[in-house]
Amino acid sequence: KQVFKQIDQAYHEKDYLRAAKLCDVKVEANKVHALDLLRMRALLLMRAGEDAQAREVYERVLAVRDFVWAKAGLAKIRMKDGDYQVARDMFREIISENRYYIDAYDQLAQAFQHLGQFEEAAKILEAAAKLSPNSVVRQRSLGELAMKLGNASQAEKAFRKCISISEFSIHKNPDAQLGLARVCGVKNDPKEAMLLLAAVQKEFHTEQVRLRAKITEGMVYHECGDYIRARKSGDELGELLAVTNDRPSPPICLDMARLMFAVGVKEPPVILLTEMVRNNHDNELMLQEVQEIFEKARMGEEGASIIAASRKEASDLMNRGVLLWKTGKLPEAVEWMRNARKQLPTNLRVLFNCAQIMISFMQKHGYDAAMADEAKDVLMHVDKIQPGQKRFAQLMEMLADLAASRST
Repeated sequence: KQVFKQIDQAYHEKDYLRAAKLCDVKVEANKVHALDLLRMRALLLMRAGEDAQAREVYERVLAVRDFVWAKAGLAKIRMKDGDYQVARDMFREIISENRYYIDAYDQLAQAFQHLGQFEEAAKILEAAAKLSPNSVVRQRSLGELAMKLGNASQAEKAFRKCISISEFSIHKNPDAQLGLARVCGVKNDPKEAMLLLAAVQKEFHTEQVRLRAKITEGMVYHECGDYIRARKSGDELGELLAVTNDRPSPPICLDMARLMFAVGVKEPPVILLTEMVRNNHDNELMLQEVQEIFEKARMGEEGASIIAASRKEASDLMNRGVLLWKTGKLPEAVEWMRNARKQLPTNLRVLFNCAQIMISFMQKHGYDAAMADEAKDVLMHVDKIQPGQKRFAQLMEMLADLAASRST
């Protein structure tokens, strides 16, 4: 256990590159644990976004022996690279050779979804659920996929199973209850749906769950043809948005906008979609979805103008900070990026540049504990929004080096 102590500490601090380097150092001195250390190193490198280095580790292991986890690691890298067909074939091969390697089923289902083969993905998750029925995450994924395919009975079965097995699980979250409430809407049973929504808000008492429950409430009423209550939910959702700073994930925000437009609420979804564009100004797929929502709301031309203006605003805001940094005006650049971060709290490029400029400031003017904590908070926020970013790992290592240089 002592062998892994320093690695665990670096991992806990989210300094994934240092943890990976420690694995390399320990391999030479601990041949007994060499395989575990190599496996850990590959996983850490993938978490740090260093997929090419992780691939080398897996290939090094496979050159000695045919370990299934190393094969699966290579397939995951192919999937991260967008080679979904290759990844699909690799996971199929793993399953044909190792029927009980359950992780490969989950990964194969993801590959199918990336390829738009949702029915195949559902079949694979169903097969995995039969082999290992007590996985909260798998049952939840199966329920969500079944809903997407319009299979309400399969979705209901998966969500109910998920709720029953998640009672004392670390994976417990509100998704299954909210999903089951949606199923109740499809089945024209608003009474059970409202009971589920009341229960989930009592159990998970957060702003986000309140928002999501209100979205689901509106969807249920809309599904059941109760347009007066659906409109009331849409109005209340708009009011909630106005007083809630913390936004749910982009897919949930898109659902929110769709619902509000569908029930006749106009201004709040426009504000929400404008926020989304500003915070995701270089995400072409999301911008396409936003435009489609505007088109469906018969606001295609207005939507295109909003998207163009919001993209430019976000880009100009970020570029001004970078220009100040590049021209050596570091104090001004730091202040500018602090302001940009307030205006665009989930824009990954803005957040990364904010942390980068703070680190550059400290590299030039010396370590500042308060600024280092601020930069770390920014990076932790990035990792929460989108884990596994290469730049995250690099900047975390730079921060750790700055802290170490202060103490030497």
